[in-house]
Amino acid sequence: MTAETDIQEPTMYCRGCSYPLDGLPENRCPECGKPFDPTNPRTFRRQAARPRRFWIILAMYVSAWLLCYVFWTYAAGAHRNPEPWISGFFASLLSACGLLSWVLIDHFSWHFVFVASPVIWAGWLLLVSKLRLLRNLPYVVHLFLGILWWCSGCPPAGLVIT
Repeated sequence: MTAETDIQEPTMYCRGCSYPLDGLPENRCPECGKPFDPTNPRTFRRQAARPRRFWIILAMYVSAWLLCYVFWTYAAGAHRNPEPWISGFFASLLSACGLLSWVLIDHFSWHFVFVASPVIWAGWLLLVSKLRLLRNLPYVVHLFLGILWWCSGCPPAGLVIT
């Protein structure tokens, strides 16, 4: 006699987190706690949700960076910089370092900021995508956090652009 196990594809997924719900001892998702009724198809999904949340969160932070870029381009033009879009771009990169821009300003080099800001920003996005507490925040909160992050880096960027 062989020990074969029948592995079946799940037929029910949590509406909140896409956790497979087949064969659970109680009608509550163990991942997020959302209740479901196996006899009511409106309380669960038939297919797992696609992992789109990260890309929407990324769009929130990119939107915040674009707002910062527009602000710094306008500010650079107001200070009569010869090419405000370039100054605005580098000032927005320095702002993208958030609170760490206060440290970077002491060791200021455009080359360093050009490399450091995407690395710092990617580190934050990695945190947001991996920590459930941050990942499950509403999208508007992510947009607000992105704006706060860039605003915290604005004073050092302002020192550089003026």
